Amino acid sequence: MRPFFEKHVLQQQPFKPMIIVVDTTKAGSASNTFVLPIIKATTEAVKIYWGDDTNSIGVNGDNTHVYAASGVYTVKIESKIFGGVYFNNGGDKAKITKIANYGQGVSRLNIGSFYGCSSLLSIDIGNIVSNGADASNQYRGCTALTTVPLLNLSSVTSASYMFAYCTALTTVPLLNLSSVTSASYMFAYCTALTTVPLLNLSKFTNAYAMFLGCTALTTVPLFDLSNLINATGMFYQCSNITTVPLFNLSNCTSTQTMFYQCTSLTTVPLLNLSNCTNAFAMFYQCTALTTVPLLNLSSVTNATSMFLGCTALTTVPLFNLSNCTNAQSMFYQCTALTTVPLFDLSKVTNAANMFFGVTLTTQSYSDFLINLATLPLQSGVSFHGGNSKYNPAAAIARAYLVSNFGWTITDGGAA
Repeated sequence: MRPFFEKHVLQQQPFKPMIIVVDTTKAGSASNTFVLPIIKATTEAVKIYWGDDTNSIGVNGDNTHVYAASGVYTVKIESKIFGGVYFNNGGDKAKITKIANYGQGVSRLNIGSFYGCSSLLSIDIGNIVSNGADASNQYRGCTALTTVPLLNLSSVTSASYMFAYCTALTTVPLLNLSSVTSASYMFAYCTALTTVPLLNLSKFTNAYAMFLGCTALTTVPLFDLSNLINATGMFYQCSNITTVPLFNLSNCTSTQTMFYQCTSLTTVPLLNLSNCTNAFAMFYQCTALTTVPLLNLSSVTNATSMFLGCTALTTVPLFNLSNCTNAQSMFYQCTALTTVPLFDLSKVTNAANMFFGVTLTTQSYSDFLINLATLPLQSGVSFHGGNSKYNPAAAIARAYLVSNFGWTITDGGAA
């Protein structure tokens, strides 16, 4: 904290304490006791008004107060500068029921502040001023929280797990995330969340599992993902999303499990995957997906299980797989697929179960084998052609793959 800011700004401004409401009868310490964990430096003064006409000077760590009788009390925490409240999934986390006011002081740290406060029902005022760039785990596991106010997050750079497991949360306001670069698991398992506003994600580089398990989410806006590098699991198990907008994924290198088990997803736009190297299980068990556009997979090396279990998928375009090394289970159990284009598998070292459970037409599968025999293939590759059968011309090509490249081929045999 800069001395000028502390002396000439903080000390001169009108001041309000942080106010929380606690119920001593809830789980934790004794039924007439409340333990308030705070973080403070030795130079920072904190005064706690316990709500029973008593007060004490706060110390770094646990501050224990025993009431004359158990019940609900309004606790005020007065400090112009201090580290912050720090439950972090421990102690009397279940006893806080409300944040009535964040106050007008400066909280240096937000990490884990109210993590695990499962009885927290509401946050009335969100005008907290914070120099803490990391808000990770701040409200994680606040399972009773249904709404949040317009919190001031303008200085926050990391919002990882911020609202994770807030299973009663239905909506969120237009939070200022303009400085955030990492939001992994930010809304993970917010199973009641139905919509999200057009949050500013323009500086995001990491959205790992951001909406993982948000099973009530039906749509998402056109987020600016132009700087995103890691989209792994971003919409993992968002089973009610039917469509997604044309996100700019031009800088994204990993889309692993991005739409994993999005079982209501019927179509996807022409996403720019030109820099993506890892598409592992990207559309795993997207069972309503019928078609996909000509995605640019020219940089993808790992396409393992990319479309595994996409049982409604009837056609696929001629993806550029020229740099792909692992195509294991890529179209595993895509049972509606009857034809495939002539993919370039020249760099593939593993194609085990690639078409397991698939029955291609004899002509399509035969053409596929004949084309493979024209490529400079890797040696010792395991390849599965599903239940597909091949014609006499393809039998020659198949034998060539086995004898010349040492391929192990499993399929439906000769037609």
